[in-house]
Amino acid sequence: MRALALGIFVVLTLSGAAIADGSGGGGNNGSADSGGERPFNGNVFRQDEMNQQLDPEGTSPYETGLNLLKDRKYREAIPHLTAAAARKPNDAAAWFYLGYAHHQLAESLGGGDERETETDTAMRNYRHALTLDPNIKAAHEYLGLLYLRRQDRDAAQGQAKALARLCPSSCEERARLDRALSGNP
Repeated sequence: MRALALGIFVVLTLSGAAIADGSGGGGNNGSADSGGERPFNGNVFRQDEMNQQLDPEGTSPYETGLNLLKDRKYREAIPHLTAAAARKPNDAAAWFYLGYAHHQLAESLGGGDERETETDTAMRNYRHALTLDPNIKAAHEYLGLLYLRRQDRDAAQGQAKALARLCPSSCEERARLDRALSGNP
């Protein structure tokens, strides 16, 4: 379905580009906006246009971000996942993966302020994903682990309780967080 939507978007975009540059027959030799600006020829981009420039191959920023996560390129994935979350602010998965990218980046840093900033950002993104979809088991697990790192055992146990409700007969996410809470990671 995404491929079909992407194909339609490309066709519409190409048709619009032909009209905007005057080759589409409308006799308009410039941009369709009243200021005569041509946004893709070096002018300041609106946020949407900036997001499109992140993914020139036509893939979505979400897909690009996921591919970078698979390659463990966490810092590179963050702008793409940020764009995906901006495009679809109610997409819990985009917020979860953005949190995951910040989490993994924090884990790769030795310590200091940057690691703490990345951890804070990961926690905010996980919490936001959970407000949109409280059933994301991995978000509960990772948020619980970050709470443990911050030595907030009560908050970590809250995430373990949420996992117990989501998977009463156990699941991998619950088992891993329970092990970490018991001191056996």
